[in-house]
Order: sequence, then C-alpha cells, then structure tokens
Amino acid sequence: MTPEAYWRTLKKNHPDLSEQEYWFLLCDVWGCSRAHLIGKEISTVEWASITSKIERLAQGEPLAYILGYVDFLDCSYQVSKDVLVPRSDTEWWMATLLQQWGERDHPAHILDLGTGSGVLLLSALRHFPQAKGLGVDIDPGACALAYRNAKALQLTDRASFVESHWLTNVSGTFDLVLCNPPYIAHDDEEVEWRAKHYEPAHALFAEQQGMEAFVEILATLPVFLKPSAYVVFECGHLQAQAVRQLMIQAGCNGVDILHDGAGHQRALMGRWGLHGNEFFPMA
Repeated sequence: MTPEAYWRTLKKNHPDLSEQEYWFLLCDVWGCSRAHLIGKEISTVEWASITSKIERLAQGEPLAYILGYVDFLDCSYQVSKDVLVPRSDTEWWMATLLQQWGERDHPAHILDLGTGSGVLLLSALRHFPQAKGLGVDIDPGACALAYRNAKALQLTDRASFVESHWLTNVSGTFDLVLCNPPYIAHDDEEVEWRAKHYEPAHALFAEQQGMEAFVEILATLPVFLKPSAYVVFECGHLQAQAVRQLMIQAGCNGVDILHDGAGHQRALMGRWGLHGNEFFPMA
C-alpha cells in the first residue's frame, strides 16, 4: 500500500487527523523525504514498524511525544509527558528577544522558572556564551529531562536544575529571568483537546482565571533580581495588560510587549528599577 492510500483510509476514520503530521511522522521514522515516499509501495513489514505510532497520532497524542523530540530555535530537544510541548508562539517571541538584544550587556546569571524541557534557558545560554543559568521546575521528571537536554547540547557546565515550587528552593540573584508559567483558566473553552488530555495539567492551568502564578511569583521575585535585571513572562494573548500592571506594581518599569507569529500579545519584558526601557522601540 502506498502512503497516499494509507492516508485516505486513515482519514475516513479520523477526520481531524493532520495530514502534515502524518507525513512528518512517516518521514521521521523512515528517515526520508516526502518526495521519496509518494507513490512508493510500502511493505507490510514496513507498515508494521510504524502502525502503533500512527494510531497514537490518530488518537490525538501530540506528535512531539510520539517522536520524543521537538525542534526549537535550530536545536532538537527531548520531550516527554512530564513537560509541555514547546510552542511556536514561545519560539517566536524568544527569537525576537535574542535577535533584539544587540549590544546591550549580556546577562551573567539567568533564571528560568517552570523550565520544563529547558528550551528557554538552554536557548539563552547558547546565545550568551559567558552566562550561567538555573532552571526551576516543580516536577522532578522535568528537571531530569532538562538536564538531559543540557547534556546533549554540552551545556551542563553552565546549566543546573532544581526541583522547586517557583522560588522556594532558589538562592542567589539574577540579571535575566525567563518564565512561561501556567496561565490558562480552568474554564477556558478554547484549550486544544489534545493539550488538555495529554499534557501535564499543572503546567497549563492556574487559578484566579489563569493569573495565580504571576501573582505568586511577583510577590517574591524582586529579592532575587540584580539591579536593572530583565524579566520576561509569557502569558495568554488576552492577559498582557493585566500581567503588565502586576509587573509595574512589583517594581518593574518600561514594560515591552512581545508578539507571537500571529501578531498576538504573547510575552512581556520589563526591567526592574528603570524607567523608559524601550527595549523594542519598533514594537
């Protein structure tokens, strides 16, 4: 049976299945291009080697969990069900942040709260080769996974990870803080089905209509900041102004808004203790 014929049969039973993800899975497992597979008769033995993975995809499991990795800013990172799948929205604002940093002083000590797979911290460490960083996560499985990613990128001499509920087990001060906290309200009806059923709920949902983590972190964060430290929070696209006000109340000035690929307000960057940040004057 050809991949096209298999797809037509699969689509009848699973109308919501993504054709793009189907082809990506085939190409990844068999190590070839889509062009190489089109029109090719695939043996029963070859189909048997991938059937279980196709079935997982058809049931709605995120492709990254099936493959065991995700690409983020030109690097591959291991992922598991202990962590969220890094989103393109996050990748977009992180790329903007690093591209726009320019000639400003590079951070020496970076803190990543809710590190998950470690993509934010490790991307920052790759960009700032003299920096050291600490990734924090409440889940020990996430910390172990992030360490494996650091090892794969040969960054274990500059990256460390600690199991902690936000800042509880953190010590020291930092000049760049990155945080992608849970920010989805429990009654949010726009949450993707596959995220709700497969990804860790504690990394997605928060009380106070999704604002709980921002309130809790900002209550204690200032004592961990060096003078003029930069702080970046990802948030829901309708939360930006509320999070901005919380940051200002906690002592941050000049809060800039970073957008995702769809143009939505997706992250906020502020500098503690300074007026007129204007980090992204063209935003």
